[in-house]
Amino acid sequence: LKSNPNQIGQLPTEVNHAWNVVKINNNWSFIDVTLGAGYVSSKTNSFKFHFNDSYFLMAPDDFFMNHYPSEETWLLIRKSKIDFANYPLLFGNYFEQKYTMAPLDTGIISSGQTPDFLFKLNGLTESDYVQYSFDSEKKSDVLEPDNLSNYRISIAGKKDNFLSLFVNGKIIAMFKIHP
Repeated sequence: LKSNPNQIGQLPTEVNHAWNVVKINNNWSFIDVTLGAGYVSSKTNSFKFHFNDSYFLMAPDDFFMNHYPSEETWLLIRKSKIDFANYPLLFGNYFEQKYTMAPLDTGIISSGQTPDFLFKLNGLTESDYVQYSFDSEKKSDVLEPDNLSNYRISIAGKKDNFLSLFVNGKIIAMFKIHP
């Protein structure tokens, strides 16, 4: 399970979580009852109950974003450990609200290659607001879209940092910023 931003860009090396794969009507789906029941609060380091049905009968492509099996047979898709390592860290609210983001193929942003991180976030309503923060700063800023669902965040000078994205104050994704 990718559950820590330090795991972005790192190949999975140990088994740290369990889940199930089930076959219903000749289709394979994934179930993670632990993540479906809640999460560990980073503030209190205690488990917080929050039912999230998106972790029940999840499609393999979505499940793979945070889960890598100890036996590659159970990937059920054509992806590699490198693909898994490079994804950003996605949180339950991302899946629960059925957001989609692009690009999502890499969780590592090079601040040396571009001064801005550009992304598209779909699935928002008119009343939703998007925020971001860097782990080196103790504040979050509200983002205004360029065009409907296109966003831009300046990452100039933000090397060796993590970028967190929030919708309505709830974290949905984290990216690693690398020089």
